[in-house]
Amino acid sequence: SSAPPTPKELESYSTLLTDAGLYELAYNAWLQFLGPEQLQVAGLLFNGGFDFAPSTSPFDWDMKAKQGVVIERVAVAGNPMLEIQFSGSRINPLLTSQTTMLMPGDYVLVGDAQGLVRSRRGLRWRIRCVADNKVIGESAPLNGALDNKEKFEISLSVPSTNCRAQRVELAIEAFSGSDTMTTGQIRFDNLTLRRHEITQAP
Repeated sequence: SSAPPTPKELESYSTLLTDAGLYELAYNAWLQFLGPEQLQVAGLLFNGGFDFAPSTSPFDWDMKAKQGVVIERVAVAGNPMLEIQFSGSRINPLLTSQTTMLMPGDYVLVGDAQGLVRSRRGLRWRIRCVADNKVIGESAPLNGALDNKEKFEISLSVPSTNCRAQRVELAIEAFSGSDTMTTGQIRFDNLTLRRHEITQAP
């Protein structure tokens, strides 16, 4: 229409639906308001190349300001990436996340990381079931010097019950407040989530 819902109104509507556990309805409503460019590349994981500025939707990356850490999109030689800079102070271990709607089955999440991070236990990408917070896949810890576009890969299996919505998250591995004290900078790019294809022997 000539007066579509504002981003704030869409955020409120999405929050209302997700708080009620109506993830399917919230996801379908979100898809309806994506632009043609975004809809064309919307896959199992949205905006994995960080080509678009993040929205306030739970189905996009959360890049809200957090104390002690700077999270933003940057362009490196014209290529957009997610950059995280750490101040060395104690921070909330959850850095960014996105809700997904995967059907039951096996998947692989891959991506590129580069930078220099000093953290007691490192950073991990994890995938959880939203309903019970159960971890269904996680990366090895990312810590120290990471070579230019170092690959990471996570195998995960979405169960057939109690896991209609999932959360892909990046967090500092922390068992105490002092574990979150991290310095340095890290960048991520080319995050892709795909079904795991099993090659059958002839």
